[in-house]
Amino acid sequence: YKAGHYGLVDREEAARMVDEAVDKGSFLAYQYVLRQTIYGWNNVTADPKRVADGIKDWFKDGESDDILTVNPAYYSILAEAYAELKDKKNADKYYRKAIGMGYYEAWTDLCNLHFEDDEYDELLEQGCEAGATNCLLLKASGLMDRYEDMNSRDQKQATADIMHYTISACEEGSDLAPYFMGNAYYHGYYGFEKDLEKAWFWYCEGTKRDDGESYEMLAVMVSGDENPYEI
Repeated sequence: YKAGHYGLVDREEAARMVDEAVDKGSFLAYQYVLRQTIYGWNNVTADPKRVADGIKDWFKDGESDDILTVNPAYYSILAEAYAELKDKKNADKYYRKAIGMGYYEAWTDLCNLHFEDDEYDELLEQGCEAGATNCLLLKASGLMDRYEDMNSRDQKQATADIMHYTISACEEGSDLAPYFMGNAYYHGYYGFEKDLEKAWFWYCEGTKRDDGESYEMLAVMVSGDENPYEI
């Protein structure tokens, strides 16, 4: 409803559904509400300081120990609030805290926090070594972006590296990585040989992870007589 997928746009209904999910105790819905306040989504006034102060108050009230130990994502959200407040020191501190507690989604945000720093490449490598799926896809995407400007020798290596990082992301559970692989084989991008059977395989892998774009590409293949298995 919020994004208007499939022609449905109803922000009030989207807000109602989020509120209902929060009332039922959904942690993901509460995450969404906090981020909505940080970034000002859905016409909500952006107030990252309110979020940062609120989470810090949990520390002071003694409620935070249980909440934050079970849900390290709160540390990442706190870091996001500090990042919006241009407090890089505290943002870095709490992203690293979240990562240390096993919340690897924070790796990408930590890398982006240092995007213009010399530390960026090292952090990205560390995220990849830790198996952070978004870091693996960032690494693959960077190679994709530079591919056309490479010489033929570097392109050959880039093709192998793109496959390595993207398949590694698949193995680590990424929902989006199978779609990347499917596209590479469907279009013959980045030195991959066009192969409809492999494209079909990877799009099917994406649907197993409930990736909507993978479903759409399977529909495109069927409607365009590109189904290698004639299903």
